[in-house]
Amino acid sequence: PGNSSAVATRQTETFKNLVYTVLGSPHVRSANAAAKLDAGTGGGLSLRYSLKPKTYERLSQVFRKPKLPTPTDRLNNQSRLSINQEVTLLAATYYQFYTNLFFHSNVPFMPCILRTFAFLFFVVSATTCTDPVTPVYRFETGFLLIEGRISDLEGYSEIRLSRNEILFGVYQLIPVAEAVVSSIDDDGQELAWQHIIASNRYRAPEGWTAEAGKTYHIRAVTPQGEVIESTPELMPTNVPIQEARVEFEQEAYFSNAQNRFIPAFRTLLDLEDPGDEENYYQFGFTAWETIAVCASCERSRWRNGECIASSDTRFVPRWDYLCGMECWISAQSGGRNILSDAFINGNRVENIEVGRLDFKRKGGLLFVVEQFNVTQAAFEFSEVLEGLSEGSGGLNAPLPAALVGNLTDLSDNKTNVLGYVGVTAVNVERIYFDRDTVNGEPLPFSTAITLEPADPAPPRAPCVGGTRTAVRPEGWPN
Repeated sequence: PGNSSAVATRQTETFKNLVYTVLGSPHVRSANAAAKLDAGTGGGLSLRYSLKPKTYERLSQVFRKPKLPTPTDRLNNQSRLSINQEVTLLAATYYQFYTNLFFHSNVPFMPCILRTFAFLFFVVSATTCTDPVTPVYRFETGFLLIEGRISDLEGYSEIRLSRNEILFGVYQLIPVAEAVVSSIDDDGQELAWQHIIASNRYRAPEGWTAEAGKTYHIRAVTPQGEVIESTPELMPTNVPIQEARVEFEQEAYFSNAQNRFIPAFRTLLDLEDPGDEENYYQFGFTAWETIAVCASCERSRWRNGECIASSDTRFVPRWDYLCGMECWISAQSGGRNILSDAFINGNRVENIEVGRLDFKRKGGLLFVVEQFNVTQAAFEFSEVLEGLSEGSGGLNAPLPAALVGNLTDLSDNKTNVLGYVGVTAVNVERIYFDRDTVNGEPLPFSTAITLEPADPAPPRAPCVGGTRTAVRPEGWPN
């Protein structure tokens, strides 16, 4: 009473200085202009004369909304806001709220002490920092990871079986060898699969394929006693590929890591979707190319199948060793695109992008374009997995969904089993592409080969390891 106006003026100036500190000088015109704060409608304070016109316009758009704009609202603007502008919007929104709350003449029932306490609480909370907290993780071991498929195309029925372990605080997947793996059909016929030596892979016998109209599931018995079985699935309808092709683009996409546009090959296909049933698809490719170097040794030389260091090689950056035979190496597409026919049922779909491969070097390139017809359960599993891997960043990231596979441990061990083993109909198209005919430039990678200057000639390295093979891939020209 009596001097309430002067008190409110002092509070206003104190609060105004606080907000200017948060807003920062880039958004404030000048001290003289800032002093011209005038009364807005309803007794609130206006920022019109204290902020730059452009900043004020942004703030006025925010004030007309009933709440602080969501990340989606801000990202839908024609121009995204900078970090300073984000801070400005947040601070000014609090500024508008608290000035109306504390200094509005139409709040008669808030006691002076309560208003002062609330104001001081806001000042302290707005000017203090939060100490970072180091998260504490609960490490668990012992789960199994099984991935793969039972297929109607020879060579595509395969699973990968691994067990996780923690070594020095780091998760590692250790291949499970000596497991007994078999596929079982709806007639109860069991077929033993073969283990690929020095790997975590198990494959169906050569020449075997799953049959249309039958149901299959996988069983894996580990040396530790787990009995893992997948949920039985019916072989889906095999929808053929109508056409597959490869197109080159010099500026296929922009890489933030390399700060440039990347030249790449895009694989596309067309299909005719059946109209009398629901169909679910996955797409991918395998790209084959030849390599000349099968071993490289840094500060050492290739002898007896390994790199051996000696006193005269300590200053040698690298020596390369040619392959002892013709050698091919493969690369997989980055993930598998998925498609449901919910909106295309019974129609022809063209230019479905299977994947892309960066243009790094010249020479021949064989694309094995793959289309997988999968069950609805397998499609939903892939959809969740894709959402977790690609949609987990940013302000609008969805809440994580449960990634539930179709594998269960039926033994008393009750080991947790991750992954999915589905029944899949596969279609494949092979396309050979000569990169020497491309009207474009590859990425600037060094292709120089540094051979060991030895007499007689240094030994050659075998075509083994990774995805290398000395067997000519089907579809590679002679």
